[in-house]
Amino acid sequence: MICPNCHKEVPDGSFECPYCSEALCATQRIDLGELSWCGVCGALVPPGASCCPKCGSPVPGARRGRHEAPCEERREQEPGLESAIPPTGPDAVTATSANDMLPRLKQFIVAAIAAIAIVGGTAVAITHPWDPNANDISAKTPMDTSEAGNPDEVSSLDAQDKDERAAQTDAAAEDPIFDSLSSDYQKLVEDEKKVTASEGDLKSKGVSGTAEERSACLLAIKDVSLDVSNTISSISSTSDGAGVYADDKTNLTSLGNWLRNRCDALSAAWELSSSSADPASAQDQILAKISGNGYYKTLFDQNVDAWKPVSRAS
Repeated sequence: MICPNCHKEVPDGSFECPYCSEALCATQRIDLGELSWCGVCGALVPPGASCCPKCGSPVPGARRGRHEAPCEERREQEPGLESAIPPTGPDAVTATSANDMLPRLKQFIVAAIAAIAIVGGTAVAITHPWDPNANDISAKTPMDTSEAGNPDEVSSLDAQDKDERAAQTDAAAEDPIFDSLSSDYQKLVEDEKKVTASEGDLKSKGVSGTAEERSACLLAIKDVSLDVSNTISSISSTSDGAGVYADDKTNLTSLGNWLRNRCDALSAAWELSSSSADPASAQDQILAKISGNGYYKTLFDQNVDAWKPVSRAS
């Protein structure tokens, strides 16, 4: 070969030029002689072998000696030479190569099952303690109170348990809209009783009572009228809970309006009675002021029980 630096002829296979020491980087050719590769598995076949030492396949063109064992038997006897060349052909994947190529499936499955069991068991232990009463702080152990002068035993803290149950009940039943409407309903019921009593007084004290009695009754009915007006305003300002309590608000407003009409008529009647020097002679005019109150009272009495608010909390 020729040195690319000094252009002198140097022996083939030299790593550097003997004249100029130039690195030749020559690739040496290794003579494999008569070695060959198996066409089935790719293993190296020694010279003169009639079959592959790895897979036992017959070598094309080779003859088996007279006393030489068949390829299948020799394969069990001789380990053969392994090759780095991957096998090709229909029988390339053997039992040994398949075992090397596939992952350790059994070990993987066992590891996965163990991991799931550990994680799942930990989660169950945290969220579902074996002791269901672990978080119960109520007293459960009987206590002898004889030394304190009481011969009985205390089996549990009743007051504490009752307070806890009451708090849970109050939290579950909390419904501010219902509470407000129920309060307004109760006020209307109480005011209606006062209006009915005032109507009875008008027929007695209003036409025959003293000036002081008639003046006191006038102030009383004005107070009731103001209470009714405030209750109606409270009903109007209360939320209907996205329509859940719309009917209750409408019904209570009707009860309030019927009661206010009676209050207005009563106020006018008591004013006439209070300002009259002789109410007995003006009895017809005084009682005529509340002639329509009977109609509104009938409507109120017919509907007041059916229109009592009912909690609709989920």
